Amino acid sequence: MLFSKHFRKLRNWYWLLVFTATLTTGVGASERESTRINAHSSENASFQKIYTEVFSDPYKQLPYYTVTKQLFGQSGDSADNLALQAARRSLSFSGDLYDFPQGKKIFQANGICFSGTWRIQQASEYTGLLKKGTDVPVIVRASVALDGTLQKHKRAFGMAIKFFPNQNREEFIPSINLFVMNSLGGVKSRHILDLEMDNAPELGALPPISKWGTMLRLQKDFSRADREVSGEESRIEYRPVDNLARFNNTANENPRFPTWLKLTADENISRVDQDDFRDELQVEHYTNNKLVWNISVAEGELKEKHKAQWLILGVLELNESVVSKTCDQRLHFQHPSGLVKESLD
Repeated sequence: MLFSKHFRKLRNWYWLLVFTATLTTGVGASERESTRINAHSSENASFQKIYTEVFSDPYKQLPYYTVTKQLFGQSGDSADNLALQAARRSLSFSGDLYDFPQGKKIFQANGICFSGTWRIQQASEYTGLLKKGTDVPVIVRASVALDGTLQKHKRAFGMAIKFFPNQNREEFIPSINLFVMNSLGGVKSRHILDLEMDNAPELGALPPISKWGTMLRLQKDFSRADREVSGEESRIEYRPVDNLARFNNTANENPRFPTWLKLTADENISRVDQDDFRDELQVEHYTNNKLVWNISVAEGELKEKHKAQWLILGVLELNESVVSKTCDQRLHFQHPSGLVKESLD
């Protein structure tokens, strides 16, 4: 009974750790490296600038970046606690490009990037980028937690989506970011396209006992960073989508947003049998060089997602892909805090 209690506590800590780390955290700068952010980063950028950078330096062959605890630095209040500093940066720095000091991200080091379009075609009560008629360009990075990229691995697969909500693709504008994931600990799957992703993912597999010490240390770092930035306790395993709904609202229009947002690959897309997920998702393998995910939303109590009634709002269409150095080593997505905010009626 006592073991069961501690196991549940560890499991909940693991939820907090993986969802925060997988989607946001790179190898961060220390306090003495803060000038590096200003010197080598872009606070705002146009879609065209980020597109050009991401597609400018493709690898000649797939890299395989390993993830080890040495990348996290010292624990606690040490000036070399890289995990804590990276978490702070991911929550507070709004730039789209950032030169990670060690040349890769800590947890989601291996990824593939896309350009495409976010289209909302179904009328609903939702606002902002969830409103019917929305048609905006996006840059997307798909990745897996840690370094398991192959079919034999339990892959914790997710996407970070960067919106540039402006018809002028050359105009500099603050981007808006969305994070979705299939499972926190990963699952085995022959095809990545069979994995649904949402903003409140399931647990999946737990790590081996030998990694629990590192897990608990990192949980403290990420929770601390989230409290520092938000000023409150938060639900790190859940990422609200109110930032999408708040875009372009008029002064007398309250934002309206769902509890959950889910992406599901279109059922008409054929499956490609490639061992590494980055090979599987290259768009040239698919009809019309295009990948399509349906965008679905639902409302309800967080603990009752299994009862959700999903409404398809539109599609995410991706028509160019690249595995590149900028995709893995420079592209930055600001993470929203994990505060659970109520939708405003």
